[in-house]
Amino acid sequence: MNAVKRHPLVVFFVLAFALPWLVWGTSIAQANGLISFHIPQPLAFWIGLTLAAYVSAALTGGLPAVKDLLSRIVRWRVAPIWYVVALTLTA
Repeated sequence: MNAVKRHPLVVFFVLAFALPWLVWGTSIAQANGLISFHIPQPLAFWIGLTLAAYVSAALTGGLPAVKDLLSRIVRWRVAPIWYVVALTLTA
């Protein structure tokens, strides 16, 4: 466990590469007829990277680190109107 806390970036990158490939493996299994469900690739990578962030935060900082990560999702840095402008101009 000390190695995990000493090298949190390595833990994140290992998880960030391993988890999406595990989820993406459902595509391979479905193509070979091993399973009947399929997870779309963009969703698989999104799930894998999100899980990597939360798992590495939990392993290195425990529950307070996960709570801090979750609280950053709803922290507004600019007025909400600028998010609306950015989302409508890029669409």
